[in-house]
Amino acid sequence: MFDMMLMYVGCLLSITGLIAAYRHRGAGHRAAHALRMPRSRAAQVRAGGREEVRIDGLVVSDGAACLIAPCSGERAVWFRVRLRQRLAAAPAGARGAGSLWATLVDEISSTPFYVEDDSSDRIRVDPKYLVVSVNVKAFHVLSSESQERLSGFLVARGADHVMADVYEEECLRPGDSVIAVGCMRREPAEPAATAYRDGASSVLVLQPAPGKHVILGTPGSLNRDRAGVYLAGKVAIIAGIIAMIVGVFVHILLPS
Repeated sequence: MFDMMLMYVGCLLSITGLIAAYRHRGAGHRAAHALRMPRSRAAQVRAGGREEVRIDGLVVSDGAACLIAPCSGERAVWFRVRLRQRLAAAPAGARGAGSLWATLVDEISSTPFYVEDDSSDRIRVDPKYLVVSVNVKAFHVLSSESQERLSGFLVARGADHVMADVYEEECLRPGDSVIAVGCMRREPAEPAATAYRDGASSVLVLQPAPGKHVILGTPGSLNRDRAGVYLAGKVAIIAGIIAMIVGVFVHILLPS
């Protein structure tokens, strides 16, 4: 009986770990790609090319009012909110590593913003194909003010506000230090006033390379993704394989 239980638990752990590793493999590949690229300066980048470039700089709002993240109440130019419910608790002492979760709501909101590098050049980020890597904050309990903000946000987007075990929020704030990867193009902008006349003006825009996304993240989050912050999936696979091997040996050495 004990051997079968070990093999069953090992199989379950391995399957869970494979699912976790599969879901997050893309984040690790994107982070590694962004971090190994050489740093470029916006003033030296040739606009209109199809090659990706990396720009290191600070997030700057476009002058319009920033968004207010529902859970934390922070000013942001981009945020993501996930409402998650625990389906099955982890064994005692496992610190939640083996818990099974369901995502009830997953919503993203953004406003136009720029990345400004150390040469003071600003690059507008195209949010349409943007993939963001920032720290995730988890809230188990929300204040009444946060609940009201979250409810208004979700209702405005046609989603139901449901109670959850964990509210996860990711925020990209003005002033955050980020690494941005994409292709550069120039778009016409409002005429720039000069001492003599209104001169033609343009703005640099960061857009995705064909078949890819614009990658943007804080250095810490990208390093975390590359190093495998989602190590729990790999640990679960290894633990599951060990449990199955032990179960087989127990079955052979101690036949029922």
